[in-house]
Amino acid sequence: IKKKALKKEYRYLAVAPLDASPALKMPDAVRRRMEEDIVARLQKEGFKVLPPKVMRDIRQHMQDLVALYNNPGKEDAAKVAAVRDHSYRELMYRHPVNGIVSVRVHPVSAPFMNDKAEWHGTSQKIRHRGDGLMKFITGKNYSGNIAASSLKIAIWDRQERLLYSWFGGIEVLMQRNAKSLEQIPADQYWQDEKRIRNAVKLALKPV
Repeated sequence: IKKKALKKEYRYLAVAPLDASPALKMPDAVRRRMEEDIVARLQKEGFKVLPPKVMRDIRQHMQDLVALYNNPGKEDAAKVAAVRDHSYRELMYRHPVNGIVSVRVHPVSAPFMNDKAEWHGTSQKIRHRGDGLMKFITGKNYSGNIAASSLKIAIWDRQERLLYSWFGGIEVLMQRNAKSLEQIPADQYWQDEKRIRNAVKLALKPV
């Protein structure tokens, strides 16, 4: 859909709670900040926005009704899907929103060359494990793909038709160890606030 039509016909949007891959170990504080940034940027562009807390509360109520998380790690996949589906329907029944904004953060494959990865509007130098001497010895003149994280924002209308979909790259998830790539410890993710906030800006740039 063209930007002008999106802003004219879908002015009242509900932002869904951010859904992040468990492997990324996203802290709640980071999750809240990204949600707040998304709401603020949409409002700045003239949209009326229902914040994620509204759907989060509806979803929590439905989870309690079906005792979804009474046995952590053994959730019924059908129940999980049903809760999500009914949460969307309940939200649209209660609120006259024109569309739903889905927000997801997940790992992606990012191409790199000369120790620099570029993906989804951003770029980042690949760091080396160990000292500068090892980096000098092993060189950096090779290319490939490396694990990274990205934010995906999509907007759907009430009939579940996709109106908008765009990505914003966040950060690389691997480092070099000589000529090999290895995973960065998960507790070292989410340290660069500037990159996190820039991902929101990138994912909403076409709007």
